[in-house]
Parts: sequence; structure tokens; C-alpha cells
Amino acid sequence: MGVPILVEGFVVESACRALAEAGWQVTPVPSTPAPGVDITAVQGTERLLVEAKGAGSSREGSKRYGKPFNSGQVEISVGAAIYKALGVRKPDLAGVAFPDLPLYRSKVGGTRSENLGLLGISVFWVAEDGSVTIDGQT
Repeated sequence: MGVPILVEGFVVESACRALAEAGWQVTPVPSTPAPGVDITAVQGTERLLVEAKGAGSSREGSKRYGKPFNSGQVEISVGAAIYKALGVRKPDLAGVAFPDLPLYRSKVGGTRSENLGLLGISVFWVAEDGSVTIDGQT
């Protein structure tokens, strides 16, 4: 068996846990196929909206079930998450959550990841063990 696939649900759960440990109140999120933001977290007067992406499909019966996304699919996924984060209206804070994998790192780095911080977008990197590293404002 190869490397486990970090599906969106795992990324969401891990980022929620990290936010809760940092003192954020995390609201329940809909199941991953549902439209809308994946994570809403509140701390004091701040509200953070996070769009999460996984590295493969968790939906049985889908073409990509059990297979990691390829480079093109990762690029589309990263672009969609950043696009959604750019649509967050102030005073809300924006974030994106991705699997902490070299392919995701390279695609986010290709957008000049420091620019995401300048735009106020935090990046949550979720490792295979569920640990989370946060780049940016949060």
C-alpha cells in the first residue's frame, strides 16, 4: 500500500482541531460535498472562513476514489480555494487548508505564497499525522 491520501474531510478535521486548540470556536461544518465554506471559526470579534482541499476523492464510486490527484487537478484545486478565499469580505478573515505534500507546496508556492499573507489569507498545511502548520495571519 502506498502513501495514504489526505482527503478533504481529514484536512478539515485536522484544521478544525488546530483552530480549537488555539482558542477558536469552530462551528460544525457541512459534509464535504456541500457548497459553502468548509470551516467557520470565531475568536472574540474575529471570524475566520477557511476553504479546504484534499489530495484525492473520498467519494466511493468516483473516478479518483483511492487515487491521488495529479498535478493539473492539484493546480485547479489550489486555484479554486484561493479564488474562494479572495471572495471573503472584510472584516472576516480568510484561509485555505491543503495537504502538506510537495505537489501542493509547489502549486501554492507558484502563486508566491508570501502574497497570500499580504492579502490576509492564512494557509493551513495539514500533515499525514494530522498536525497543522499555519502560514500567514492567523
